Amino acid sequence: MALLKNLLRLTAPNPGAMTGPGTNSYLVGDADTGYAVIDPGPADPQHLEKLWRAAAGDIRMIVCTHSHPDHSPGAAPLQAMCHPRPPILGLPSAPSARSHSQFVPDRALQEGERLCLAGTGADARHTLQVMHTPGHAANHLCLLLLEDGLLFSGDHILSASTTVIDPPDGDMTAYLASLDRLSAACSEHRIGFILPAHGHVIGGFADEATDGRARSASIRRRRSRWR
Repeated sequence: MALLKNLLRLTAPNPGAMTGPGTNSYLVGDADTGYAVIDPGPADPQHLEKLWRAAAGDIRMIVCTHSHPDHSPGAAPLQAMCHPRPPILGLPSAPSARSHSQFVPDRALQEGERLCLAGTGADARHTLQVMHTPGHAANHLCLLLLEDGLLFSGDHILSASTTVIDPPDGDMTAYLASLDRLSAACSEHRIGFILPAHGHVIGGFADEATDGRARSASIRRRRSRWR
């Protein structure tokens, strides 16, 4: 599904109680800049083929928001489909991660790092800013698409439910602190829409545009009562 002229969403065929309709994989970019894939999802050949074809094979980077098995296993086979091979980016799984969530990226991303896709046109630039947001997983990160005021929230913020916090890799104190940082970032960068890894886009037009920015604050209030 085309969400913007420079943004596509393809949902993996892995629906379930924990994944909702399935894992949302996002393609950021255009024919001039090439594409970044966010969360390639499970190693499903048909889903990966759709991602590759949607990008016309021009994938410049593959970013995993975290290492859970519905997010990162598709990264290596998708990388192998591309020539030249794009780097797999993210954060390595922590020692606390369960055996099915082991992940080692080609390069570990840094807090505040900016990933840029640049083309030849005057407006051909797409910048993803990295935020480390532990809580759902120790190696979880979110991405801000600065030019368009969008937040890719991975599993930290979901549209239809609050996320699972499963210790020891999940940590409620870290989760709430990350929500506070996301709320501040949404205000600083005028984020009007949140794109989660499961479910629909959060936010809207006119008065509803504040929904995306207010979502993290609302979740924090509810989760704080559960501590």
